[in-house]
Amino acid sequence: MKKYFLLLCLSIIFAILSGCSLVKTHEFNPNQYHLYHFDSAKNKLATTNIILSDQFNRDEIVYSITEALYRKIDRTYQSNISSIPTIITINNGIAQLDFAESFNSLSTQNQMLARVALIYTLTDLNFISGLTMTIADKPITTANGVPIGVMNRSNIILNTMDPNPPTNYQTLKLYFLDEDKEKLVLERRGVEVNKDVPIEKYILEELIKGPTANNLLPTLPSNTIINYIVTKDGVCQVDLSSNHFKEIIAQDGEQMMVDSIVNSLTEVYYIEKVGLLIDGKRAVDALGRIDLNLLFGRNESVIAN
Repeated sequence: MKKYFLLLCLSIIFAILSGCSLVKTHEFNPNQYHLYHFDSAKNKLATTNIILSDQFNRDEIVYSITEALYRKIDRTYQSNISSIPTIITINNGIAQLDFAESFNSLSTQNQMLARVALIYTLTDLNFISGLTMTIADKPITTANGVPIGVMNRSNIILNTMDPNPPTNYQTLKLYFLDEDKEKLVLERRGVEVNKDVPIEKYILEELIKGPTANNLLPTLPSNTIINYIVTKDGVCQVDLSSNHFKEIIAQDGEQMMVDSIVNSLTEVYYIEKVGLLIDGKRAVDALGRIDLNLLFGRNESVIAN
């Protein structure tokens, strides 16, 4: 088995199309290849396209793609991998990658990102069906010390990076303050949702992000933390934390905050009432003059016509 050392000085002839993962042309180019890398901003696997010389053989294509994967594509899209394989061998459709001992210094998460990026990028080539990886000639193993063996797209765990990948879109109805701080105004917002995540959580997360319209004001501090949220028998129980709640109370804004939460959540057909806790407590002064021992129902009177 012949080993090929990665040549960092290879003359790579490639162009990053459009400076991001979008391709400007739909024409087929046999010399165009895809780099798969983790986009931390979007928390998902993204692609960038490169073009290589049509004079490259298979080994040079693999070397060039691997080197390009480790380059910083631009400020938004980058490989997020800091340890490059030093040896690549291709045998019967399996690429064997050997990393230096420094690969072990990466966090478990970054090691997984390296595997995912390399597996998706190299198995995109029609002459590579899988990868094996070693560190200083020692096989990568599971937590129990069992060698992992050949890895491909069917057995790599993508949800290690994104445990709740979006599956579809849903329109949320959110209520924010008008400029006079007297009424709540409805804002519809389409979000990517996962069927395994309760819609109530998305609603609160979007309320915390604040309105998108310039003429509306937020009702929750941007640093609000959702400690707990669950719905049972028509009652949604919510536990929130923020060190800025006292500022809202000082401005007599706690009632509008509660109405914003309750009116937004009760847009969900199975929610009739909302229970609210602050830092896991229903203390009398936890939210100003509001009695948190009560369940809150929808308040249509504060909604602007």
